[in-house]
Amino acid sequence: MLSPAHPLDPRHLLVSLDPRTRDIIQAASLLEISEYDFLSMAYLEWYGKEADPDRLSKIFGRYMYGHNPPFWGHRLAAEVLSLDAAGELENSRFNARPPLHANMNDIITGLGQTLVLLAIIIILFESMINL
Repeated sequence: MLSPAHPLDPRHLLVSLDPRTRDIIQAASLLEISEYDFLSMAYLEWYGKEADPDRLSKIFGRYMYGHNPPFWGHRLAAEVLSLDAAGELENSRFNARPPLHANMNDIITGLGQTLVLLAIIIILFESMINL
């Protein structure tokens, strides 16, 4: 195991980051979403509309290459971290919904697609054998 002082130790990397960037990483982790999705959510919160994918990609790219995160991203991160510190994150608007479970229609659709794919593979295999 790496010591905390080792430059490749994740704890060292978090400490050496800009505090605003570190806040976004920690907030995204608490919400169990990617940093990209976190910035997308922050953009929606601040501007009241979905971000243009090209614009968000440029913002995220600059953020990933060490530029300061956007102010609206850090503002949302600060709110998430504050709720977590107060023990209120689970009861907040950021509470993650449980994952959806497959219903019978999803299962039947998946089985149908699998059977069609299997039939195509068998037809291709037989046509290769008969060459």
